Amino acid sequence: MLLKTRQYEEMVRKARHSKRERIRYVVAKFFIDILINGLKEGSLYDPKVMVQLRRWAYEIFPNERGFQEISRGLKLC
Repeated sequence: MLLKTRQYEEMVRKARHSKRERIRYVVAKFFIDILINGLKEGSLYDPKVMVQLRRWAYEIFPNERGFQEISRGLKLC
């Protein structure tokens, strides 16, 4: 599975520990964008993958209201 690659996990780890808010935001948005685009295109079916994408975004940038609203709208909280 693509999302189990070390590359994504390493990206999350580095972003989470970054002191630069902009880096954390961009990486978290990357995961939210994958989630939204996958749903729009119909290529994302697995609820576990959806939850993992949302979890990574939340771990990196937990206070972003837009991300929280998307999670609530998709019932991924």
